[in-house]
Amino acid sequence: MLVSVIEFISLASLYSIAGVVGCNVNYNDTRAAVFTCPTLREPDDVLLDWIFLLITGVIAYHALTHRNDDGENDFGHMLFGAISLLFFMRVLLVDLLGLF
Repeated sequence: MLVSVIEFISLASLYSIAGVVGCNVNYNDTRAAVFTCPTLREPDDVLLDWIFLLITGVIAYHALTHRNDDGENDFGHMLFGAISLLFFMRVLLVDLLGLF
């Protein structure tokens, strides 16, 4: 009984994760679940990624090159510029170029 409850919970979590990412669940001859997930992204997602890159790139450039009246960097600008650059590099390398 306990094994079937654990199997049910694990299958339910797999089905919910598969539904969130857009996977289809089919069954083969032995009634085993076969997940088929799309590998191509929607064109709207790619456009949204480019818009995100433009915005985070501008924020990172401004924040990392900003100087105050004394000619020094502010900690807040450097912090948020580094965070923006991190998100920029992640979207560029993972989502658009597919390197990782």
